[in-house]
Amino acid sequence: PMYFLLCNLSFLEIWFTTACVPKAIGVMLGTSQTISFTVCLLQLFFSLSMGSTECFLLAVMAYDRYLAICHPLRYSSLMNSTITVRLALISWLCGFLAISVLASLIARLSFCGPNIINHFVCDIDSWIALSCTDTSLIELAAFIISIIVVVVSCAITLVSYFYIISTILRIPSAQGWQKAFSTC
Repeated sequence: PMYFLLCNLSFLEIWFTTACVPKAIGVMLGTSQTISFTVCLLQLFFSLSMGSTECFLLAVMAYDRYLAICHPLRYSSLMNSTITVRLALISWLCGFLAISVLASLIARLSFCGPNIINHFVCDIDSWIALSCTDTSLIELAAFIISIIVVVVSCAITLVSYFYIISTILRIPSAQGWQKAFSTC
């Protein structure tokens, strides 16, 4: 399961990088100084979705390590390939669905005046600054979604590692500690 999750994380990191780097290279080389609203929205969507998915995948990986260390005899039945695939799929779905709400709200904004973003990365602040409509709903949605993504994933990770450390500290031998910590 851990290798499958690591493959997911690696794949995610490749796509996370490709969401911003091509535009950054274009700006640095001077070949592309502007970005359309559609491309900016897509860049925002994919970079935030990948970031959210990464948070959820890291939480799933922490849960996997918790099961491996705290329940080693039941690990293969608790974390079989079906459950691993489902947890990875849920991570991807939650990451993309959470940001879909935000992207759909941003897509409804209307703009007036200057429409230049002085960045190669499109973020929510840039959209809010350019909009001439009320953005309080978007600001609230961004706050709530980021709190949910960060707090839920961090809580799962922290609780998992709290149980892992407390289990490891109950192992009587130094060799047992070393083996358990190397699993993490």
